[in-house]
Formats: sequence, structure tokens, C-alpha cells
Amino acid sequence: MLVADELGTMVLVNPFLLEQFGYAEKELLGQQIEKLIPERYHLRHVKHVSYYNQHPKKRPMGLGLDLYGIRKDKTEFPVEVSLGNYQTDQGKYVIAFLSDISKRKVAENALQQLNEELEQKVEDRTITLKNTVKQLAALIAETEVKDAELNRVNIFLKNIWDHAEAIILVTDKEGIIKMMNPAAERLLKYKEAELMNRKTPSIFLDNDHLAFSSFIEKVYAGQPIEREIYYTPKDGIRFPVSQTFTSMRNARGEIEGYLIISMDISRRKRQRMI
Repeated sequence: MLVADELGTMVLVNPFLLEQFGYAEKELLGQQIEKLIPERYHLRHVKHVSYYNQHPKKRPMGLGLDLYGIRKDKTEFPVEVSLGNYQTDQGKYVIAFLSDISKRKVAENALQQLNEELEQKVEDRTITLKNTVKQLAALIAETEVKDAELNRVNIFLKNIWDHAEAIILVTDKEGIIKMMNPAAERLLKYKEAELMNRKTPSIFLDNDHLAFSSFIEKVYAGQPIEREIYYTPKDGIRFPVSQTFTSMRNARGEIEGYLIISMDISRRKRQRMI
């Protein structure tokens, strides 16, 4: 995940992005986004940035196109990008969520070569925000952050919560929903008052054999659970999501609740079927 200003200058990058691209934070902050894009796409990307700043909205980037990132060692890898935007007193900013889809590309090529006559859907294996979740949890737990830094973090977290195009739910250790972001209300068709402190995510899990308790049992090992499943919102029109389910632990390692981040992949699935 990264945040850039309206000139395309990177102002925030998370540890997972640094690991994926092989850079140290100081090597990217203040640099243009094009540093992470193969040179042959630079001119096109600059035009896209200018157009997006004139017509900002939450959307996937490059629908129908193959997008690539380039690491510090000059190796390239395919990515998917989802964009969001927000504005502060300092100006306009863009939030970009980047997913490494190398494994999915390999799977797609194998299926195309071996099963051209079969009606199979290509599995979409999205690398989610699990490392970002760990980073945010660490920031929240930090007690000695300077006032200016804490203010910046709070603004950053609020904008992610308000503008991210992903369903974000926080439950207690019993699974009761305690927090849900605006995207969750919009996509699940439930109001906060209908779910908060009242229900578990089982209310919209679209599978009689996929109980919420099964996620809790599997996450005790400490690793996030990533699955592609279906949700059934209040209006009954089910849709596919890429869901990450992870536990939230205190300093003693005790589970205090669970964090669920789910991205609607309906459009992507429709495109794969065309």
C-alpha cells in the first residue's frame, strides 16, 4: 500500500510494499510513483495520473490491461491496483492498494494450456492487506509516538477506514461485530445498528457448511486465513469476495478479537468468464 500526492510523489509506503519491491523507505519517499513501474509505461502512467487527479474516484486501475511493477533489482512482476482518494488541508492524496498476482498468472497460463476445452473459471488469488494489518496493529499498540506522528497516523487510518473499497469488520473474541466501515454497510446492505453488538459475520456467510466458528478454530495458530468465498447481503444477491481473516492479540499473545478484510471480486470474475 502507498499514498501519493496529486503530483504522483510518494509520501507513505507500508513495510509489505518495501519488502515486495526491495527498497528501504528512504529510497521511495519523495520519489515519483513511476519508480515502481517499468520505464516503457512511464509516459502512459503520467497521463493516467493527470486524468485521475481531474476525475478522482474509487476504482480498480487498468481494467483490461496487464499491469506490472518493477523491483529495485529490475525484475518485473504482474500486479493489480485498486485506487482511492481523499483530501486534507495539505492537498489531494491517492491511496493505492497493490497486489502481487504472480501466482494467479502462473495458474491462468497453466489452465489455458491444459484445459482450453473445459469450462473452468480461473482462480483469483489476491495478495491481501495482511502485512498492512500487522503494521496498523503495531502503530495502534505504540505508546511513545510523538504527537505529530500520532496525528498523521490517525488521519491515515481514518481515511483508509472511510475510503477503502473493501469490507472491514472488527469483532470481539466471541465473534460479535464491534466495528464496520462504510464500505461494509454499502456492500452488505446492513446498517450499523442491525449488526453492531448484535450479530456475528455468520449472518452473511453464504454456505451452510461455512460457519464463522470454523474460521476462529483455524486462526488460533496465529496465521491469517485467506479464502475466496461468497457473501449474501441483506438483499439476498450473493457476490464473491476475497477474504482475509486474522486474529488481534494483546501484548501477552492473547486473542482479543478478529479482523476481517474482504474485497468484492465480482467484476474480476465476470471479466475472466468473457
